[in-house]
Amino acid sequence: MALTDAKVRALKAKAAPYKLSDGESLYVLVTIGGSKLWNLAYRFNGKQKTLALGKYPAVSLLEARRARDAAKQLLLMGTDPSADRKAARRKKSIAAANIFGAVAEEWFEINKGRWVESYSSRLRSRLDDDLLPALATTGPGQGVGLFVSATSRAGSEIAAVWPPKRASTGPI
Repeated sequence: MALTDAKVRALKAKAAPYKLSDGESLYVLVTIGGSKLWNLAYRFNGKQKTLALGKYPAVSLLEARRARDAAKQLLLMGTDPSADRKAARRKKSIAAANIFGAVAEEWFEINKGRWVESYSSRLRSRLDDDLLPALATTGPGQGVGLFVSATSRAGSEIAAVWPPKRASTGPI
């Protein structure tokens, strides 16, 4: 039986997590804490998999059904929806890494009028020969550490540490 928004809203937590099916492998998982999580159960290459679609009410019943339909379309095309989502996240992180090059270029162009020509050309060659190629060939967590601080066009300070520091798990 298909779920309705009123039924999902009325779901309460129990002593153990439980699932309530909407149909076509879409279900809501109600956790012990009362969270309502949309999931899609599917099979790909003979393996049972689960795709998380979001948390209710941030993801409505209608949005969950649309996400289910999109995932089913990917399956019909022979693509694993989970792998497709991971590839999209990877593209996004690569695009974010390229932002440093754009910020560095904008910073250089804004400031080069304040510098003498010899300093400007030396800085440009260091950016082009050393820093930007190293960032282009090194992915997150592969040993390049940077602290980037710049002022955006809106005037707000932008700062980032890459890769992010990890908490120590033992003695140094």
